[in-house]
Amino acid sequence: MTLRMRLAAAAGLAVALAVLAVSVAVYLGVRGELRSEVDASLHDRADAVARFAGRGPRRDGPRGRSGPPDRVPETPPEPFGGPQGFVQLVLPGGRVLRRPGAGEALPVGERARQVARSG
Repeated sequence: MTLRMRLAAAAGLAVALAVLAVSVAVYLGVRGELRSEVDASLHDRADAVARFAGRGPRRDGPRGRSGPPDRVPETPPEPFGGPQGFVQLVLPGGRVLRRPGAGEALPVGERARQVARSG
């Protein structure tokens, strides 16, 4: 192998390694940023449902009726038409509430029912 070929191979390898290092760094940075945005969005939605379930308005109406909610609260829409997400609320009695038209319910395990009973 000539000196010219060795230099070209070394330069090509150096460029490939630099591109690989930059790609890994960008991937890790973007991955962390996207995960934090998704986590923040999920926390916001969970907080809205928790406020509704824990400290939400009671259904004290003209008949003086109060008790568990009869529907899942509407969460504010995502900016620029983002996804609405899926909300399912398990009441202490084991009843499952979903948004109207949400389709099939997610399976509710015994652990979820225990958490709902304990409050």
